[in-house]
Amino acid sequence: MSSTGVAGLKRKPDRSAWEPPPFIPSPALSLEIDKEACTGCDLCVLACPTDCLELDTDVKVAYILRLDACILCYSCEEVCKPDCLHVHLETGEAHP
Repeated sequence: MSSTGVAGLKRKPDRSAWEPPPFIPSPALSLEIDKEACTGCDLCVLACPTDCLELDTDVKVAYILRLDACILCYSCEEVCKPDCLHVHLETGEAHP
């Protein structure tokens, strides 16, 4: 039997108690919805993987539910056909 192998390996640290740091929303992040142009199609709400948006079913307009959950995937902005939803970060300019 070879003596090489397990002797030089170190145990991995126990990370079972590890928790991610608390999320701190960026003050430079904003999401704007033009409520006059919004058609209430619900596509932005369905496209958001983190449930940042919700649809007001009474007036058929999308609104921001949880901006702190935004991961900047721009899915909501890309599916918005009336182009009434814009995600802004730091520079204040919309994603291309």
